[in-house]
Amino acid sequence: MVRILFIRHGMTVGNLASAKMAIRVAKGQVRGEDAHEIERDESFALGFSEGSGDTSLSDYKGGGVEEAQRLGEYWCKILQGKVDAGEAHVFVSPMIRCQQTADPLMQKLRTTATIQPLIMELPGLCAPDDRIFLDEVIWPLFEAGKDKEAQAKMLQHQWTRCGATKKEIQTNFPWAERFNSVTEDERWWKGMWERPRETTERIHAAEKWLLGLAKTLPEDDVVLLFSHGDTIWRLLSSLVGIDATGEGTAIEHATANTSISSVKVTQRPEGSGEGSGGSEFYVQLDFYNRTPHLGERNEEFYKFNGLMKRPPSKSKSKSKQIDLSEGMREDRLRAKEFFAKL
Repeated sequence: MVRILFIRHGMTVGNLASAKMAIRVAKGQVRGEDAHEIERDESFALGFSEGSGDTSLSDYKGGGVEEAQRLGEYWCKILQGKVDAGEAHVFVSPMIRCQQTADPLMQKLRTTATIQPLIMELPGLCAPDDRIFLDEVIWPLFEAGKDKEAQAKMLQHQWTRCGATKKEIQTNFPWAERFNSVTEDERWWKGMWERPRETTERIHAAEKWLLGLAKTLPEDDVVLLFSHGDTIWRLLSSLVGIDATGEGTAIEHATANTSISSVKVTQRPEGSGEGSGGSEFYVQLDFYNRTPHLGERNEEFYKFNGLMKRPPSKSKSKSKQIDLSEGMREDRLRAKEFFAKL
């Protein structure tokens, strides 16, 4: 039996920008159809990394920086014994927000990690100039039904590589000692958003890799994955048998920042027969989306998702309380529609 802990990164500058935009739309300050372009341009103003989607942890009112610190303080007490016994294996997404989230815990545990692109967020990264090209050249062609012309222009376009190099990651995070598909001097991501087919292939490859770890690692070892909301949802869903591709189900997720989800994977003994779906593994979902380390900060997540009643507004307006995640959901659906055409 191998336990896999899926750890989402802390609140980022991008998460904060999306939340603020949802509030602006809900208050009628910004039209919904304008939100994408405004938010995009504001991210460009923050610099190349933010503009490409390689967003950093936010320190606004503590933000993801404080969340990562609390994560490290809480979980180091639980995991130190596993690390000391050599029974913990850490893998971190090459996106900066996951490395920043892992950093406090890695320093407290005094251990090392592998940078693993298979657990990056979908749909990857996209340089600012390339995002403008997609928004202002390719999307209008798709909307006009000129799919072949759009595809031809995409094939001719030179995409800009994004993300950090191995040297840059090791300079900032010395505990990153091993790298899968990340080279010394080349930015790790090829450029341009990942297509849905590529995402599905990567998630399948990640699942196969995780099951391989479950098959080869000693019993009772723990695997820590510092990853992203959508990637964690897709991987967990695939492991436990839920269709999360959007093709056969309407199930979605709302994962809290620095939440931890736990799955046990056990290889069936030879001769015991295969489980449902022909699997050679038992898969047990122990828990999902837990944040005990955040304490009172959990309230912000509940408020944002419309679960917890907000204090009465001082405004004379009798506006209805809004689940602000809905506005962000609409933007995700628009993006999903676009990526499906790429």
